[in-house]
Amino acid sequence: MPVEDSISRDFSALISRRMAASFIWLDLQGRRMEGEMKQAQGSATGAPWTDRTSLARQGLWGKARRYGRWNIRLTLSHTMDYGKWLEIACKKGDQRGTDGPGPYAILLPTLSRHWIEINTGVVKIWDRPFNA
Repeated sequence: MPVEDSISRDFSALISRRMAASFIWLDLQGRRMEGEMKQAQGSATGAPWTDRTSLARQGLWGKARRYGRWNIRLTLSHTMDYGKWLEIACKKGDQRGTDGPGPYAILLPTLSRHWIEINTGVVKIWDRPFNA
């Protein structure tokens, strides 16, 4: 077997392992953020609205998904169709436009709180020497 084939196979295996590690890390973070978003109102990290049916809170989710061989997407979302209005709504009488998250937003504030940790974890996975 030529040396080039061996190096290519080893490198491909290394990349596959790091992709798997990245997926596990991102999925873990997504599920952790999901748990935080579902916490009761009044907690430091929970959804900032008052529940009527609790469907919106129960419908919050976060997870990683693979798209093809090389793409991973971390998604935080609502399952209720009115979730988008919770994200951009303003309080009654407020003339604020939709230029950012409203007072009931939970997705972007949660991701913003965890972004540095998420990014640091992915960098640590990929920044190790290739012989590690």
